[in-house]
This record gives sequence, structure tokens and C-alpha cells, in this order.
Amino acid sequence: MKKRYLVMAMALLLTGCAPKTDDSVTSTLAESTAEAESTTEEETPEETTMEATTEEETTMEATTEEETTTEETTTEEETTTEEPLPEGTVYFKAGRKVDERVAAINAATYANPEAGVYDVFNLSLDVDTVYNMIASYAYPNADYIQGTPTPADIKEYIIAIRNLEGLRAQPQINIRYGLITSETDVRSFPTDIYLTNDDSFQTTDFDYVQESTFLAGEAVAIVHTSLDERFVFAIGQDYCGWILADSFVECSKSMAYMFSNTDSFAVVKSSFIFYREYDEEEEAYKDIEYYMSMGTALPYDYSTYNMLLPTSGGGSGYLYLKNDKLIYSDTVVEGYENIAVRNVPTSFANATVGYMAYNEENIAGQAKELVGCAYSWGGKGLGYDCSAVTRSVYRCFGIVLPRNSGSIKNVGMTVTDVSELSDGDKTAAIAALPKGSMILMPGHVMIYVGRGHIVHAVSSYMDGQGKEYYNYKVVSTLTDVSNVLGEKYISKITTFVVPTF
Repeated sequence: MKKRYLVMAMALLLTGCAPKTDDSVTSTLAESTAEAESTTEEETPEETTMEATTEEETTMEATTEEETTTEETTTEEETTTEEPLPEGTVYFKAGRKVDERVAAINAATYANPEAGVYDVFNLSLDVDTVYNMIASYAYPNADYIQGTPTPADIKEYIIAIRNLEGLRAQPQINIRYGLITSETDVRSFPTDIYLTNDDSFQTTDFDYVQESTFLAGEAVAIVHTSLDERFVFAIGQDYCGWILADSFVECSKSMAYMFSNTDSFAVVKSSFIFYREYDEEEEAYKDIEYYMSMGTALPYDYSTYNMLLPTSGGGSGYLYLKNDKLIYSDTVVEGYENIAVRNVPTSFANATVGYMAYNEENIAGQAKELVGCAYSWGGKGLGYDCSAVTRSVYRCFGIVLPRNSGSIKNVGMTVTDVSELSDGDKTAAIAALPKGSMILMPGHVMIYVGRGHIVHAVSSYMDGQGKEYYNYKVVSTLTDVSNVLGEKYISKITTFVVPTF
């Protein structure tokens, strides 16, 4: 029997979370869609003609008026360089709109070399720079592979496979570009071996080679390849590291830029959107084929309410680059650069057209949306760690944040050092913060959501009454919590990072 595909569904694996629908947001999105649909089929550019420059055309000026008119008409017809786009053509131009305050925050963040973010399309890299980026990752203090001691030769292989000698032999760095096809792991070393630091801890939640993730559709710069060619070293918007060589579609810089900066786009606002194929013969769903977490932004087709996800094969359509536009086609268009895309059905319950309105209520609301989701070190799989929570929440508004909590104090927001305040003064200062503010302590970041509550991803914690929780989830707690060693969060808090509203 033929297999069929079901529509996209929300997934919060192991958490049981469900999307929340904001009627006011839905109304706003409906208005935005209606307005955008009215401009989707805008007038096509006027036909352009090449100016007459040949000697014969110059001589034509001396001929009779009738001959001149006839010759000019023929020239215009023969030198037209662009056919009008057919009515109903879906195309995308560059020009992603962001709030002016957001743009100012991002500009200040990019300007700070300590922030740890990258302008992927304006990289200046030499061999030494890339070498140092790769070598900056020290082998983790994790001597076990899922409970079994790591053999010495495995450790040596993991270090050697980075191919640093091959990098040194290169005269220069040739940057390639790609688009991530489904959220993918970013690793400190080019291996998918799970390294842990405990012989009794046999879960993959604390895989110490895991660093971060690149979101689906994200543009990355490829600057090096591992010795076995299974991994490449990639630079994304907020991190760099090793990713699998089959996790992206390679394309030109122009294609990657246009895809990442389309004027018509949507952003995932729910915790996850994922896709699984249903096998009627087996009467069961197959493994998850791809997923998109909160903050994922992709080109959006208003005519079908689909987000367009790049794919390395089996796509439902194509985007080709022509005259500074990305144009959608059901088939490959010869003579132009094409990338295959999946049509991902979305709804106002799980996605927003354009970035969300930038205000503290929306930021707090997005943070609360993630409560109950699984905790996962480095954001691996269908889960979030503390930094992934803040990154995903703020990407819904177009704000670029560093991936590591230790670098967030370098963003273009109001940063206040509160390390010298007493616990009481810190508590009072937190109560006065606007919702959406980030609160930092060594190795941890939290989002303030009002009324003394913070949203953060934890493996465990102890509440104000001393009760221990080993829940591995994104939680909403008061600020009186402690870690399981009894160390109070309020005493460890060092910094407030406050957005500009």
C-alpha cells in the first residue's frame, strides 16, 4: 500500500508540553497575512532594454523617421533581458524587517568581539584563525563512553581526526556556504561518540562533546573538513564547531544570504514542530525525519501557509535564484542555481508571520511556552539547556544572542553587575526588572518572567523548603531555589542583562 504523509504536528518528546494559542497574536497574524497576500503577486519589474551603441545604430539616426521607428522597435524586442514573472509566481526578495530597537541591539552585539557571535556573510579568516578556533576546544574531562572507560587509542583518534596538519598545509581558507536541513548538533570534536565523566552515568543527556545546535534553515560557513570527511567545521550565527557533512545543503553565498534574509518569512513560536511519516502497512509512525525548535526562521509562502525548509533530496519544490529574487518552482529550473525545499504546513498556533512584536510580555510568554520541555545538555535532540532557552526565546524577535551563558553579558543591552549586592538587595532588584530580563550566575542563565519567577532549564534543583527535584526539564521557579548542594541561586547571581524596550 502507498505510504501517506500526515500534516505537521507539535512535539515535546518526553515532556508532554502542548502549544498555547494567543488570540491577540492570532488576530495580528491574520491581519499580517492578509496584508502580505495583497502584495505577494506584486507587479513584475518592467522589461529592460539595452541601449543602442553599435555603429549601425548610430548611423540610423540619419535615416528617415519611419525607418528609425521601425529599427528601434525591433531592437527593443530583440534585447529584452528578462521575461515578466507569470501571474501568481511566488518569489522572495531580500529585506527582512526587524524592530529598530532590535537592530540596535544586534549591531552593538556584533560590534563587540567578546560577544562570540559571527556575521556569517562577512567573515575574514586566515589559516591561523581557523586553526585557533578548532584548537580552542580542549578534550573534555570525560573519560567514559556511556559508562565504559575510553580506550587511549580512541582518544588519540578523536584528536587526530580534526586534520589540523592538513589545515596548516593550506595556503588559504576557502569558505563554502550551506543551509542546515534539520536542527543539527554542533560538536567540539568531529565525532558522534558520546563522552561522559561518570562510569555509572549511562545517559546521553550529558554528552560532553555536545556544544550546541544549528537551527533548521540556518546559514553556515564551512571552513574545514575532518580527516575521514564525515564532519566539517562550520561557523553559524552564534557558534562554531563540527557538524555532520550531510546535515546541510551546500549552496552559493548569494543563495544562503537570500534564503536567510527573505522579506517573507515565518518563525516557529511553539516549543517544537516536527515531522514523522506514517507507515500504513506497519500502522505506526516512523522515526522523526526532521524537527524545528522555537526561533527557527524560514521563508514563508503566503499562498499555501507553508514554511520552506531546505532539503538534500525528496523535496516538494525548489527555490532558484534569479535577478536578486528567490523564486519557487515545482520543478528544477535549468540555467539557475536551485535548492530543493520541503513545504512545511504551519498554523498560527505554532508559527508567527515575521518576527513577534518586541515587548516584555511577549518575551515572558515565549519563555513560559518552554516550561515542561525536556532538559538536554547543549540542546541536543528534542530538549533545551539554559542557553538554548534564552537563544530560542529571543530569536522569535530577531535578537542575536551568544550561545554560551558566560558571553551574554557582552550583548548590546543594559548590563548591570550585582555581584556585590546582598541577597536581600538582589531579591528587591530582581522584582524591579522588566519581564524578559536575563539573570546570570556562573554557568547558568535564567529569564525573569515577573512576580519573582524565573524560567530556566535544569537537571535538578532544590526549592525554598529544601525539597529536591531531579526532573531534567525547563522549569518556572521562584528565585529562592538552590542547587542540590544547597548553594542558593540568589547568592550566586552576578549580572542582570536588560533588553531595551
